[in-house]
Amino acid sequence: MDNLASAASSIQCGPVIMNWRIVLVVLTGYVFGFYSAVPAQVFSVMSYLEDGSRTAKSNGPKIDSLIRLAYGFKEQQPDTAIDLFSAALQYSRLSDYTDGIAASLLGIGAVYIDQKDDPERGLICLRKVYPFCLLAKKKLLLLWYNNIGCAFCNMGIFDSAAGYYYTGLALAQRLDYKDKDYLFRLHRNMGINYYGMAQYDKAAASLRQARDIVLKDHFSADLTTTYLTLAGLFAELKQLDSTLYYVREIERLNPERNGYLEQQIHLLYGILYFRWQQPEKAIAAFKKAIAFRNGDQGNLINSFEGLGAAYTLLKQYRQAAYYMEEGLKIAARQGMGGVEVLSIYNNLSEVYDSLQDYKKAYHYHRAATALKDSLDNVKSTRWMEELKDRYQLAQKNNELKEKQLQLALNKKALHQKDLWITGIVSCALVLLVILYQKHRLQLQKAKTSRQKQRIEQLKAVIDGEEREKSRIGRQLHDDIMVELSIVKMGLDALSQNHPPILDADDYKGVLQQIDNTGLKIRQTAHNLMPDILLHDGLVPAIQYFCNNVATITRLHINLQHYGDIAQLSPEIGISIYRMIQELVQNVIKHAKARNVLIQINCREGLLSLTVEDDGTGIGAESEAAGDKMGLRSIRMRVKALQGSIDIHRRIPNGTSINIELKI
Repeated sequence: MDNLASAASSIQCGPVIMNWRIVLVVLTGYVFGFYSAVPAQVFSVMSYLEDGSRTAKSNGPKIDSLIRLAYGFKEQQPDTAIDLFSAALQYSRLSDYTDGIAASLLGIGAVYIDQKDDPERGLICLRKVYPFCLLAKKKLLLLWYNNIGCAFCNMGIFDSAAGYYYTGLALAQRLDYKDKDYLFRLHRNMGINYYGMAQYDKAAASLRQARDIVLKDHFSADLTTTYLTLAGLFAELKQLDSTLYYVREIERLNPERNGYLEQQIHLLYGILYFRWQQPEKAIAAFKKAIAFRNGDQGNLINSFEGLGAAYTLLKQYRQAAYYMEEGLKIAARQGMGGVEVLSIYNNLSEVYDSLQDYKKAYHYHRAATALKDSLDNVKSTRWMEELKDRYQLAQKNNELKEKQLQLALNKKALHQKDLWITGIVSCALVLLVILYQKHRLQLQKAKTSRQKQRIEQLKAVIDGEEREKSRIGRQLHDDIMVELSIVKMGLDALSQNHPPILDADDYKGVLQQIDNTGLKIRQTAHNLMPDILLHDGLVPAIQYFCNNVATITRLHINLQHYGDIAQLSPEIGISIYRMIQELVQNVIKHAKARNVLIQINCREGLLSLTVEDDGTGIGAESEAAGDKMGLRSIRMRVKALQGSIDIHRRIPNGTSINIELKI
C-alpha cells in the first residue's frame, strides 16, 4: 500500500523564502495476487450469512470471492467496499477463517487510508488486524507492514513509517518473497517516505529500485507516481535538468491525462521556471495549475503560493499578497492547517513587511508562530502514541510466544508421562543428581566467597583512588589556582604602575599563558573531583565533560540516555563517569575518530553503557594488551561491580565497547 508523501523545496526570492510541497497521492492496490487472481462474482451477501455451514474449509472460497468484490468497488464506491469488507469480516469470524479476518480488516484500513484520507482511522483497523496477520498467510503479514507504514507516512510520522517499511522488506527477503508488485510498491513507498524526511539520496535510491523492477524486469506497473516523486526530489536538490527529464517522461507515459495529473505537471513547470529566474513563465504555469480547481487541494494551495513567489521576484508585492491569501482561503475551506499554511503565513509576513504594512506583517508573523507551536505539539503527541502502539504490539508478540511456549510445555508433559515405567531408575538418578548438586553447591559457595573477597578488595582500591583524586583535585583548585590568581593579580598591578608594559608582546604572552594554564588546571581539577556529579547528577556531569572535550578536540560526541539514571547510587555513578572518561580519552589518543556515540540505558535492574567511534578500530593485539589501551582500570571497575564488558570492531570502521552492570 502506498501513501501521501510530501517534501519541501526552498528558494530565496527577495524578502520571501518559498516552500512548496508536491502532493503525491498513491493507492494500495490488491493483496498481491491473493485476491486478484480470480475475477469477482456478484452474489447475495445475505445468502452467505444464512448458510448453515460454519467451517473455514467450506466457506473460505466464498469469503475470498466477497473480498475480491469489495476490492472491485474500492476505487469508485469506497462506502460500498467498506460494507462488503465488513460482511466478509463478519462471516470470516463465524467460520473461524483467520485469512479472511485478516484480509477484511486490511481492506477496510486501506479504504480509510487511500480513499477516505483518514489514516488515523485506518491505523485503528491495522492495530486490530495484527494478531490475525501473525496467524494468517505470510503475504498478509507483508501487506500489514506496508499498510501501516503508509498510514504513518500519511500522518507525517516518517521515522515510524520507515521502520515498518524496512521490517516488511526484511521479512520478504527472509521468506524469499519475490512478488514484483509488492517489491515495486514497497520500494516506491520507501522512496516517497524518504522524500518526506528530506533524505534525498536514500529517496532516489529506493525510487530507482522501483523503476528498475518495471524497466529491467519488464513488470507492468504505472511509473507516474515514481517519476513525480523523482521530479520533486531533483527540484529540491536544484538538479533542474533531471527534474525536466522526469516531467517529460510523465507526459510521455500519460498522453491522456486527468485534471489531477495535469495540475501536478503545470505545478512542476512553474517551480522549474521559478528556479530558472523566469517569473513570467512561472506565473503562466502556476495559473494553468490553479485552473484545475477540482484537483488536489494541496497542490492548488501550492500553486497560489507559487504565484505569490513569482510576483515577489517581480517585486509586485500587492499581487503576491493577493494570491497567497487566496491560497489561505482554500486551506481554510478545506480545514487544512499544516506546514503549507505555515509557509504562507511566513511569506505573507515578509511580503507585507516589504509593503511597509507592519500591522499585517505582525499579524501573519504571530499566526505563523502559533501554528508552528501547534504542529510541534501534534507531532510530539503522535510520537508518544506511536511509542505506546509499539509497546502494545510487543506485548501481543510476547503473549503469542507465551502461548506457543505453553503448548510446547504441554507436549513435554505428555511425553514425560510415557516415561514413568522407568521410575525406579529415575529415582536413583535423581538421588545421585541431588548429591552431586549438593557437592557442587558447596564448591560454588567457596568460589563465590573468594570472588566476593576479591571484589571487596577491588572496591577498596577504587575507593582509595577516588579519595586520592579528590584530594589532588581540591589541592589544585584551592591552592594552586589561588596562587596562580595571585600571580595574575600581581601582573595586573604591574601594568597599572607601568602602563607602557601593556603594549609589550612578552607581557601579553605571559598573561595568555597564565590564562591557558588556569583553564587547564580547572579542567584537570574538575576531572579529578567532578563536583557537578555530586550536585547535579550523572547525566549533567557526563554532558559537561563531553562539551569540554568537544571544545578542546573538536570531536563530535553524541550523548544518549534512557531510563531512570538519576536513581543510581553514588558508587555506580562515579564508576560510570570514570569509565566514560577513560574510554573517551582512549578514542582521542588512539582512534583518530571524528564522531563518538555514548549511550546509557537503565531499565529493570540492568544498566548498559555503549561507547562507539568511527575511528581506526581496535585490533586483536590492542584488545589483548588492554592495559596499554587504558582499559585495565575499566575492567577492574566492571569486575568490582560484577558486570561484563565486550569490545569488538565495527563494520566498516571504528570500535564498539559495551558494558553491562546489574544495579
